[in-house]
Order: sequence, then C-alpha cells, then structure tokens
Amino acid sequence: MSGSFAIVLAYASSRLTDDLRQPTLRDPPEGSKAPDSGWLTLFDLVAARALDLSRTESAPLTPSPSLTRAVFARMMELRVIRAAGEAESDEVLGRSIYERAVWSSDGGFPTGHDLATALRRHAFGSARGESVQLEQAEIWLRLAVSELEGYARHLLRGTPATELALARFVRLLPNLLRTASVAAVRRALWLHLRGPQVAAMPTPQEDAPNAFAEQMVARVFATARRMEGRDDNLQFTPVDGAPVPLMRRVFLTEACAIGLRYWTRPPTLSVLNQEASAHGYHRRFQPSPRG
Repeated sequence: MSGSFAIVLAYASSRLTDDLRQPTLRDPPEGSKAPDSGWLTLFDLVAARALDLSRTESAPLTPSPSLTRAVFARMMELRVIRAAGEAESDEVLGRSIYERAVWSSDGGFPTGHDLATALRRHAFGSARGESVQLEQAEIWLRLAVSELEGYARHLLRGTPATELALARFVRLLPNLLRTASVAAVRRALWLHLRGPQVAAMPTPQEDAPNAFAEQMVARVFATARRMEGRDDNLQFTPVDGAPVPLMRRVFLTEACAIGLRYWTRPPTLSVLNQEASAHGYHRRFQPSPRG
C-alpha cells in the first residue's frame, strides 16, 4: 500500500445484533449464503484478525498489493472500515504500521482475543463440521496466488512489460495451482525471472510486451509442473526471518493448520480432504512453525 493510504475504522455495536445488514460473529445457520445474509465468512474473519494485528505489528497485511487492496475493499463493503474523509471521527486512533494505514475504532466490533476466539470457533467448532473446508480451500488458493504474485513482482522489478506479464501470469495461476504447489512455482519463477534469464528472452519488435508475457507464462508453467513432487532442493519455501504477511500467519495458526504443506502441496480442497481423512478433522489444528 502507498504511504498516502488511510482508512477510518467504523465498528458499530449493531454488528453484534441480528441486523443482517451488518456482519455478525455468530456462525451462519446451516445452508445460509453467508456473503448475502450478513454473516461473516472465514475469509472475512481471517482478514479482520490480520487487520487488527496490523495495528501494532510491522509486517505486510498480505503477500501482494492486489490481495491487500481486495481485503480493504471487502472490509469497506462490510462497513467494518470506511475511507478516511467520509466522516469525522472522535474514536481512538489505530495504525497499520507496514501499510501505513490509519483508522479509528469505537470498540463495538470485537478485536484481540474475542476476534481470535470467534475465528477459531468458525474454523474448528463442531457445529461447522467439515463444510468449512470449502472456505479454507478458497483462502488457501487466494493466498497462494498472492504469494506467487508478490514473488514474481519482486523478481521482475525494473523489467519492461512487468505489469502486463504479471497480470497474464496471475490470471492463469489458479489453473496451474490445481496440480502444482507454491514451492514448485516459486522455484520455476526463480529459474526463469532473474535478470539474465529475463534479458535473454527473445521478443519480436512488434507486440513485444504481449510476447514477453506469453513466454514468461509458458516457461514458468512448464518448469513448475516438472518441479512438482520433487525433493525440497528443487522447490522453494521462504527463508526463516523473512517478514511474514499477517493473513498468512493468521490462516496457518488460527484457521487451517496445514503447516509446511501450505507451500509444498497444491492448494486444493482434495488436499484438505486427504489431510482430514489421514489425521482427523480436529487434529489438524496445530500452530504452524513456518507461518
């Protein structure tokens, strides 16, 4: 996020009532459509929890600018936050240190331990059962796409046609991630998008940006599929000590405890089903050492 971005938190006590125009921490009734009826989804709770942590922790909110913008847009859609300048506020100020986003809160919407408790109840409560796996798989995929967009953006910084290539790459990622892990794609990105490799990509005089994007996608995807399932030396997981995006940390420690498999397995519902079958639904909740 840019240094000029600012928001004002607009928590209202009505969010804890049965007013379906506002989100609620209560679990939705069986068969309800959460986004359409005012009920918070697992994504909403993970995002709200990460945003709450960002008041005091110096870490990225998400792995990429695109997902960060989507999170803020969703929070504004739910009226959990509003853009600065929409209304004056006398509430207590807070601050997202890494994104430099400022907001205020009247304390009507739970934060801290209460929000964490609601998140864990939604993800692992007996009333939710295994249906929550659909939500976990959706968040895992969104984070996986964000991780790879952020890494590709880092490798391509300063390269001509970067935005076009990234847009093309990100659009095709969900299809690739049906069979390839984030770690395998990261390795492929490292092999093909470092300076000398990018400079060596032949591009015709006409339509060079599109040609660059197509060649980048083709080479990365082909290599990622070869890397999938190989040993750790042929896959890339982040090094210890790198800044941990808050949404990733919240997801792995409070919403879906798949640990290192977050990186080394394709982010799909079938993988979550296999985990549940092998270890039991409730045993999957263990904090990740690699969040």
